[in-house]
Formats: sequence, C-alpha cells, structure tokens
Amino acid sequence: MKYWIEFEDGGFEVSIIDENGSKRIFLNGESSEVELLSLDGKNTYVAFVDGRPLIFQANFKSNGTLEISFPDRTHEMTIVKSIGRSGERRKAEQKGPRKVKSPMSGLIVDVMAEIGREVKKGEALLVLEAMKMRNEIKAPRDGVVKELKVSKGQTVEAGAVLLTIE
Repeated sequence: MKYWIEFEDGGFEVSIIDENGSKRIFLNGESSEVELLSLDGKNTYVAFVDGRPLIFQANFKSNGTLEISFPDRTHEMTIVKSIGRSGERRKAEQKGPRKVKSPMSGLIVDVMAEIGREVKKGEALLVLEAMKMRNEIKAPRDGVVKELKVSKGQTVEAGAVLLTIE
C-alpha cells in the first residue's frame, strides 16, 4: 500500500509491503522492517522498528486526522492519498508462517497454545505478565501453531519469538 501523509511542516510517502507477517515500510524510499502488535485490541500498539520496540496509541479523530501519542509527545497526521490493494494480494499475504513476538519483557504465566492446534484470529494463545499486569497474547490470524518456543514460568524479552502460526 502507498500513502501520502501530511505531517507538521511537510509530508512524506509511505509504502508498506508485507513479507511473511512482518511489514517492511519505506519512508520516502528508505526501508525499515516493522512489526505491529496490538496491546489492547483497540488503539494501543507496540511497533518493532528494525527490532526496537516503540509503544504508542493511535486515534482517528472526527476531522479525519490521525493522532499518534507516545509517552513523551503527540503528533497529528493527515492521510492525503491512499492507494489500495486487491483482495487477491491480501489473501496471498496471509499464507506462510507468521511469528508471534512478545510486545514487552515479562513472565509467561499461562500457555493455551499447543503445537498442531488450529487457532482463530483473536484467540488467546498465552498470557504474559509485565509490571504486575497480565496481557493476553492473541493470534494475529487463523492458522495452525507450528512452533512453540516458550513455556509457563519462562521469562522473555521484548521482541522474542513466542510461537509460529502457519
């Protein structure tokens, strides 16, 4: 997908390409690998940009702007142009393995996923505890759990691969 985004004093072109579950984003032609995970199923996200975690909230406002809030600042953006993709391409992008990564460092307190088990998008796969809060890690798409890299009681770092869905 390609977008033109108006941002503060200017604008930039954003191209997004899906590569086996990870997004490669080009800002004005410069490439970064980005994986985006929802933390609350609503508007709080963690983006792993070239492996570094970045937590933010995204809110669409009634005036058509997108407000991106980080812990120390907020930016407003306007998406001026969007070039869509065909449904066929979207279906093709859903094939192949998809690595589910930890959005933050923490302790695995429950594992519901099992190798070989079929899962549905949004289904809870495991529970990660961080700073006394429990976070359900959910399936990003329908598929079958092919690889499970964690167990109950294990400590994980932000960005660690927890499991693979195919």
